Amino acid sequence: MTGRAQGCKIYQIVIKVRAGPGQVADLTTGQDEELSPSEGFDEGEIPFFEVEDRLYLVIRPSATYSNRVCWPYGDQISESLVEFTKRLAVDPKFYHGS
Repeated sequence: MTGRAQGCKIYQIVIKVRAGPGQVADLTTGQDEELSPSEGFDEGEIPFFEVEDRLYLVIRPSATYSNRVCWPYGDQISESLVEFTKRLAVDPKFYHGS
């Protein structure tokens, strides 16, 4: 044992941050034209993970899932941000098969 409780896993995820938290408002309002997708974001969507230039995965809250992760065109990838990060730690490209 390495000091961890038995059965616990430690996840370390390194994400290159191009648009920091202060820029989310600029992205959602279209004020940052260099980073914003041309189609913009739907009401209530929160961009959080840049897949490629101007393509972001979004957190789309709903009555059932408070922080579900989706493609911007609507397909759900995971029911929560926690589930997304756990799956990302195992397979960095898992969301491409969703």
